[in-house]
Amino acid sequence: MECSPGSVRRYVIGTGADGLSCTQFSGCSTTSGQVPGGVLTGTLWKTFQMPVDNSGSADEALSGNSGPGSLVPPDGTSFGFVYYPPGQPGTQPAIHKTATTDYWVILEGEATLLTDKDQVHLRAGDTVVIRGADHGWAYPAGRPFLAVSVSLDAIPASS
Repeated sequence: MECSPGSVRRYVIGTGADGLSCTQFSGCSTTSGQVPGGVLTGTLWKTFQMPVDNSGSADEALSGNSGPGSLVPPDGTSFGFVYYPPGQPGTQPAIHKTATTDYWVILEGEATLLTDKDQVHLRAGDTVVIRGADHGWAYPAGRPFLAVSVSLDAIPASS
């Protein structure tokens, strides 16, 4: 089964009651939220403590919205994606700061990441680590953008 544009195929592997590994969840994850500028977000997984508890069989992607742009649970993580559909107007960055460390992988399209001092043009295959610093994203007009992000609760940097 092929996923529709803007969705991400997800497989969650865990351990069954018999002690053997198995696919617990699979399918196309679709967007579930929207952030300013028309950017759509979706949650793939999240955790609520460190170290992570790998027991249980609940689909943690369904435990509320914690995709990019959403709050990460205290001592937790959020794994999600952002999608900017084709045919949309270009966006201006909204500079913001999060209390997280974020790992980004650009899967499709291009975007510009702005900081207080510089800007970085990103393309598919690029990665970014944002360590709780001011930043903003701008998307060009007309072209799709798809990225995945892992956000970890973090201690803010001292100013």
